[in-house]
Amino acid sequence: QIVKKDKFKVAENRGTHTVSENANNRTIPEFWEKCHADGTVKRLCELSCDKSRIFGICYSNPHTSESTFEYSVAAAIDDDCEIPDEFTTNEIPSQIWAVFKCAGELPDAIQNLWHRICTEFLPSSDYEMTCEMDIEAYATDNYNYEIWVPVVKK
Repeated sequence: QIVKKDKFKVAENRGTHTVSENANNRTIPEFWEKCHADGTVKRLCELSCDKSRIFGICYSNPHTSESTFEYSVAAAIDDDCEIPDEFTTNEIPSQIWAVFKCAGELPDAIQNLWHRICTEFLPSSDYEMTCEMDIEAYATDNYNYEIWVPVVKK
């Protein structure tokens, strides 16, 4: 599904990951486990203006290295929300997103869907990724998720 989403602000906890030897397939689930264990996810949910979901945001790093990127656990917040020092804020710009629904056991379901996006959707669609970020949107009350990929017409 191709949708236009308005800009929104997030509070987030970021970490740097590497794609070398597919390390991110291990380190991102570990990052989520740490964020659940230390209460980060709970605190983000409390700050959130959208209690129905929490995000995993993958940022590209064009100025540092092609093998590293930043990934955050994040929640949408209101503009006037006071953020504790442990979090940073970022504005996700208004843009066109290809939205893919996903269900299943993590992290395999998300990783498998990413494979299908890259090998099936992108090569055959009229769209290409803008590559500045992508978002995993996780429902807080069930095992349904979405991957949001910013796209432009080819």
